[in-house]
Amino acid sequence: MRQIGHIKDAKQAQSFADYLVANKIRNEIEEDGGAWAVWIKDEEQVADAKLRLEKFQASPEAAEFRDADSQ
Repeated sequence: MRQIGHIKDAKQAQSFADYLVANKIRNEIEEDGGAWAVWIKDEEQVADAKLRLEKFQASPEAAEFRDADSQ
């Protein structure tokens, strides 16, 4: 399991975690000093998850991320 970054807002962290699960990327989030650490369980998915995190951080309100929690 490898940490790929942090998200400051708990609700956004959960939305991103849901988005990853919807895309078959197993993950965990945990509170870490006022932010939420994102951990990826499968090493083979780390690079993909990092790219997705960058995209999420650029536009966390994008429809693809909002819609994931309903899946």
